[in-house]
Amino acid sequence: MKVATESLSTEADDNGGLKNGYAINQEMELEYLMPQVGANFTFLPLLFSLRYTFYGEQAIQNTDDDADLLHVVLKLPWTHSLMVAEPHHPWKTKCISVQVASKLGPSLKTETDLKILDFSFHDEVEEVRVEAVLSMPVIVLWSGLGLLMHIFRRLELLGKEKNEKVKNIIPLTPGFLSCLYGSCNAVDGLSKSTSKLFLNINNEKHSQTVDYLLQGFWCSKCDRSIAHNPELYSQIIHQPDMQRTEISLDCDFLHLQSLFFKLLYDESSEEVQVACVGVIRRILIHGNTDVLLKTRSEWTKYTSLQQQALKHIEMLIKMMGSHLSTYVPKLMVLLMHAIDKEPLQSEGLSILHFFIEQLAKVSLSSTKHVISQVFAALIPFLEREKEHPSNNLDKVVKILKELVLKNKVVLKEHIREFPPLPSIPALTEVNKAIQEACGSMTLKDQLRDVVDGLNHENLNVCYMVVCELSKLLNLRREEVTALITAEAHSDMDVLSSLITSLLRGCAEESRTAVGQRLKLVCADCLGALGAVDPAKVKGFTCQRFKIECSDDDLIFELIHKHLARAFRAAPDTIIQDSAALAILEILKIAGCEASMDASAAASMSQKLKDKKSLDNRRGQKLWDRFSNYVKEIIASCLTSRFQLPNVADSACTGPIYRPKMSFRRWIFNWIRKLAMHATGSRASIFNACRGIVRHDMQTAIYLLPYLVLEAVCHGSEEARHSITEEILSVLDAAVSENSGATVHGVSGGQSEVCIQAVFTLLDNLGQWVDDVEQELALSQSFQSSASKQQSSKSKDQSPTSLIDQEQLLVQCKYVSELLTAIPKVILARASFRCQAYARSLMYFESHVRVQSGSFNPAAERSGVFEDEDVSYLMEIYSWLDEPDGLSGLACLRKS
Repeated sequence: MKVATESLSTEADDNGGLKNGYAINQEMELEYLMPQVGANFTFLPLLFSLRYTFYGEQAIQNTDDDADLLHVVLKLPWTHSLMVAEPHHPWKTKCISVQVASKLGPSLKTETDLKILDFSFHDEVEEVRVEAVLSMPVIVLWSGLGLLMHIFRRLELLGKEKNEKVKNIIPLTPGFLSCLYGSCNAVDGLSKSTSKLFLNINNEKHSQTVDYLLQGFWCSKCDRSIAHNPELYSQIIHQPDMQRTEISLDCDFLHLQSLFFKLLYDESSEEVQVACVGVIRRILIHGNTDVLLKTRSEWTKYTSLQQQALKHIEMLIKMMGSHLSTYVPKLMVLLMHAIDKEPLQSEGLSILHFFIEQLAKVSLSSTKHVISQVFAALIPFLEREKEHPSNNLDKVVKILKELVLKNKVVLKEHIREFPPLPSIPALTEVNKAIQEACGSMTLKDQLRDVVDGLNHENLNVCYMVVCELSKLLNLRREEVTALITAEAHSDMDVLSSLITSLLRGCAEESRTAVGQRLKLVCADCLGALGAVDPAKVKGFTCQRFKIECSDDDLIFELIHKHLARAFRAAPDTIIQDSAALAILEILKIAGCEASMDASAAASMSQKLKDKKSLDNRRGQKLWDRFSNYVKEIIASCLTSRFQLPNVADSACTGPIYRPKMSFRRWIFNWIRKLAMHATGSRASIFNACRGIVRHDMQTAIYLLPYLVLEAVCHGSEEARHSITEEILSVLDAAVSENSGATVHGVSGGQSEVCIQAVFTLLDNLGQWVDDVEQELALSQSFQSSASKQQSSKSKDQSPTSLIDQEQLLVQCKYVSELLTAIPKVILARASFRCQAYARSLMYFESHVRVQSGSFNPAAERSGVFEDEDVSYLMEIYSWLDEPDGLSGLACLRKS
């Protein structure tokens, strides 16, 4: 056979098939092809075009002969030596062949057709084997469930893998294959699951299969809480249908589970074990009763492994001694996770009790910070006790007695914040101590404690407090009403703080179950308070956001207000590790090291400490600014061994925002894009935070204006244009939503949060311009005054100052151009869209002034006002309830 090299382009026809842009002649000999391929590598563009062509909703349509010939082409990287120029390494070509072969569709029928998969399994390059591992579920998705048997038989090859990089990715494949197995095996009479693959081939990376599998694979049982918007994806791959009677895979699924357990118990790699835990849900949900019974001993062994890990934690607590307070946040996350899992509760509660005992001996101040979190975690046990008595009540009571009775003198201030416990005989003494600590509290005292509790960084504590507030508002309804209707301003202060805290709770961005429940209960409490006269309630006490600051000031505020909170309040180890990594990298940037922590410094030689003190004066100065409480939180990060992985540059071009995109997804992707292209002095700070901004929205929102300012001031013209384009994409989407119901707040949600983020960003940038212009004016005035007194000295000192001023002027010009590039009329209509009527008026007045010269018709220079503009202004004034403004605007109409 021979491949004609004149045209290698391919395109999909209307039926999803492949139009030949290349000619294959079976009658010509294969030997004729090989020299051409070896010398020119002419089939590489063909493989690239094939890879993207196969993302159609239907598989490629081939005759059997064409399919056989295509298999020959795809095998070439293994069957023949190829002379390839950089950057097209042979292993990259093999990866592309695997990607194309996995999407051949119905042409894959037998084990012989999986020859390319077998080649890649035995390839010496790890990247090729990674593609082979991940192509297994892709083959089944494109070609049908009939290939599951052949795929399952190849699991044995995965168990023999020794390379750590490949082993780390292997657990994903049993997870996805388990979901596909559930598509053809009903479990205990339940309906079958369905699997889909959501693809966005226009915006997402496709250099590796893992990129789209992790983002787009969806199972109706495992991922039912995840909603993919079909409008955001170019293609959706549906699994082929197959009847249950056609295949029998129970024995093969046992083989899959055995591979899973082999990986889970592999002590050589913690990363593999963590990856197994991530897919364990998929394995469990799709195994039928017989399969689960046969592997019962393995699951028991898995639970035993977790219990053994808890015992190791207990040993660590003993070994830490005086250093225990440094690792409190990390230990609390692990222990809270343990007592939340039924098989681990008994062991977890015992170790939690031991932990609290040891912590009280080492640092009572640290105990004060965990007492509320422990209390909030134990209340669900007590609430379930009357309906479902458990054997863990004694352990819960021992922990509460340790906190409330043994340490009541020191912890009295915190004990008074606890709600009354359920009426259980074993808790009589504890309840009595809580009541004594509370004493006779007025309603205002109770509400102040509620405000403090709602501002706690742990969501479980906030939820516990707001649940008690809900009960309080119902029990003391008359007193609450009297407080709301009172005229005394002192009474309204606590009510203002309460409303502010409840509104903050309603805006909670956490995706956890407790975070969602918190929002609902906060909303219920606001409803219970009723319609409070706005004139009596103080607004939010917002401090002016100072975007112009030094690098060290930015680092201090970032850690002090955001990263330390995220680290301590993290609900799981993934989020906590992300925060710890950010703190570690940022402290390194500032020159902070472990020698600055008192506990770590004690173990260092004096000579080493002297050297460190000389090298890290900047770091020491920053470290001294933190409070002792924050130092305890971040001290463990100084000695951690986290490392930032290398991240490939994003291939995304154009605006990220799409209509109906969630705020969390948009802000994270935009921040990641900005951080990757940051080139100024703060680039390393932003890069250190790229993990935590995925999980913590407060940190993400805080960093956004700094990132944008860095890109505008120090980036290229293309970067500045990209930011303008991103902002306009959000505003244009808001303006295009012309539904009246949407405008007046019946719907909106995520898009409104994105619009508000843009408004805040523009306000911050405008504030920066004002600050810089004021600073430059003062500097020029000072220099002018100084030059009159010391003209000779100023000649030596002025060049550096003048250079700095010139740079600031250029940067100020860039930011002003960005602000000017956003049309005021679009800002006004977007503001109106999310009911920010005062802001809408401000922007539209600015727009009218530019168009007409003056907004006051009595002014010396008064332009002509269009009826359309006047009508829009009247609509704004009607929502602002300004009758005088409406009557004045009516005079501006032409007709």
